[in-house]
Amino acid sequence: MSCHRERQTTFLSGQPGVPEYEARLLGGVFFTQYAAVGLIMMLPLVLTDRGLAPHQIGLLSATFATSGALTQVWLGGLSDRFRKRRPFIIAPAVALAAVYASLAGISSFAAVAFIYAVAGAAFHCAVMAVTAMIADWSASAGRTPSSFARIRLWGSAGFVASLALLSPWLKSDALVIGGTSLMFLAMGILGVAAREPEERAMVASRLNGGAKRLFRDRTLSAFLLTYFLFKVAESGTMAFFALRIQELGGERHIAAWALVVNAVCEMPLMLAAGPLCERAGPGTVLLTALLVQPFRLLAYGLMPSVHWVWPVQLFHGFTYAFMLVGAVAFVNGRAPDDLRATAQGMLGMATAAGMAAGPLAGSLLAREMPLSGLFVFFAAVSAVAIPLFAAAGRPAWKVSEPQRPKLTAE
Repeated sequence: MSCHRERQTTFLSGQPGVPEYEARLLGGVFFTQYAAVGLIMMLPLVLTDRGLAPHQIGLLSATFATSGALTQVWLGGLSDRFRKRRPFIIAPAVALAAVYASLAGISSFAAVAFIYAVAGAAFHCAVMAVTAMIADWSASAGRTPSSFARIRLWGSAGFVASLALLSPWLKSDALVIGGTSLMFLAMGILGVAAREPEERAMVASRLNGGAKRLFRDRTLSAFLLTYFLFKVAESGTMAFFALRIQELGGERHIAAWALVVNAVCEMPLMLAAGPLCERAGPGTVLLTALLVQPFRLLAYGLMPSVHWVWPVQLFHGFTYAFMLVGAVAFVNGRAPDDLRATAQGMLGMATAAGMAAGPLAGSLLAREMPLSGLFVFFAAVSAVAIPLFAAAGRPAWKVSEPQRPKLTAE
């Protein structure tokens, strides 16, 4: 069966543009990757038990993200240049499995920081490569948002599964560290089995300076700045989320189940976000996320007891899921086919830069204010992103896949 016919069949079966076999494999890659993330969310508690201070936890999160920010545009360009996605999934997965396994015998801050630096570059590279591969398969059908949402949904399922199934044993440091390493190893194995789309191999980048050409798109640059501020606020609060729960009297399993509720709530909204991006444009989805997040973060800071975390978690899908799918759709819609991975690398750079700045700011402020104050601060940061995005203008919000701007060569 030809690639074209296979795509038509799977479009009707509910995986728009992506063959069923690849959809399952890429869904499995996301499942194992985010199952590992669920366990990684517990690492701050493991590391504080080993003597690290809260501000050092923030610095580790910043190290992870900074490493990703500094490497993603280059790695995305490399993927476009060599017309390959699989190596940029497999190699990072192996590296992640190795470095997290080494945490079992390490407790010094410098050594842990090195592990976080390697992990940050590898983790964001894998996300970029999987997202680009989904776009490669689905671009001709014009359904990248729906394809991405349906496949990325398995990442949320993996996150839920790891925390829900393992929550009774999360007091075991060995389980948190060993489970993380094994999930990344499984991710690499699934990456080996995935196929590259044949048609995409003919649409490789033949021009230099791809990232520079994309940065000249003022609409895209303005969105990346908006997205950066959103991620500063999001990552700054999540870096201290488990500690905030602990401050309010909750134990590890409370923090774990709160994150499970997050992921469960995001799954249906992730499915809805893809078709909504295609019908109304990604701008509507993105603006919803931008409007809801400041109120959600403010609630974290003002809640008087740990029990209030449950209703607050219900709004997670409107922020995380809508922003994730909307951002992938928006960036993909601004990029020509030969710069698909480069564009996703730019989004990864903005993601990682925000993930670096948020915890870093939090680690500095944690010495001067209570944890509740940090959440109020990040709610204010999130609010700043709203007028910045609105300034791009409504026509830019409706950029869709079939209407990609034609960027000229230098």
